[in-house]
Amino acid sequence: MGIVRVEFKDNVGTDLVFGGAVEPRGATGYWFAGEVRGVCQLDRSGESFDNTVRVEHGATSGDWNTLEFRITGDSIKVEGEGTRLPNETVDFRIGANVTALGNYHYGSAATVVAGGPPQEVVATYTKMDGNGNNSYYVRFTGQAWADGPTQYAVRGTLDASTQGGALTQQHATFGHKSASGSWKYETFRTDDGVKDILVRGPRKAGESIRLVVGATSNIANLYSYGKEVTVTLPDTF
Repeated sequence: MGIVRVEFKDNVGTDLVFGGAVEPRGATGYWFAGEVRGVCQLDRSGESFDNTVRVEHGATSGDWNTLEFRITGDSIKVEGEGTRLPNETVDFRIGANVTALGNYHYGSAATVVAGGPPQEVVATYTKMDGNGNNSYYVRFTGQAWADGPTQYAVRGTLDASTQGGALTQQHATFGHKSASGSWKYETFRTDDGVKDILVRGPRKAGESIRLVVGATSNIANLYSYGKEVTVTLPDTF
C-alpha cells in the first residue's frame, strides 16, 4: 500500500518516526510526503554538529537518496521524489547520528507499492428549480488510483453552489467506497468554496470503487445524490 511508516529508537532517549504516503508519478517515478516526529536527547552542546535525522528513500533495485534534517523536537515536514523501474516498489528507512562521533545508525525499513495509473474521475449532482435553473450544483473532479492491490486513493476538488434562499445551512458531500464496502463521506458547507479532497480506503484485490456526490436539497435537510460513478483501478501501468 502507499502508506509508509518507519521508526528509529534506542536506549538513550532517541525516538523518531517518519509517517507519510507515496504516490506514483508515471510507471517510472514516485513522489512522497509526510513528517518526522520525535526527539533525540543526546547533548551536542560541546560538539561541532547537531542531532540530525535522515529519511532515506529509493527504488528497491537502486541506491538510497538521503534527506537530512536537524532535530528540534518539532515535527519536520518531509517531501521528495525519485525514479524507479516500471512499476517497481519503493523502499524507506530512517536513521539518526547517535554515536559519539555523529555517525548514523538506522532503524526499521519499509517497502511500499507506489500505486497504479491514476484514472480521471468526475461526479456531479444537480437539482433544477421550477424555471430550469440549477438550484443545487455539486461537482467532484479528480483522480483515483490503486494504492497497492488492496487499497485505493482518491484526490481532487469538490465545488458546490446553491441558488440561495434556504433557511438553514446547506451542505455538500463526497462519498467513496469499494464495490463491496460501506460508504464513507466527506461533508462541507456549500458556502465554503472549493474544497481539496484526499481519501484512502480498503478494497478486495482487483476490486473497483464507487464515488458519489450530493447535497442537502431535500425537505428537512436530507441528502439527495447524483449518479454513482464506478472506477476500475489498474494495479500497474
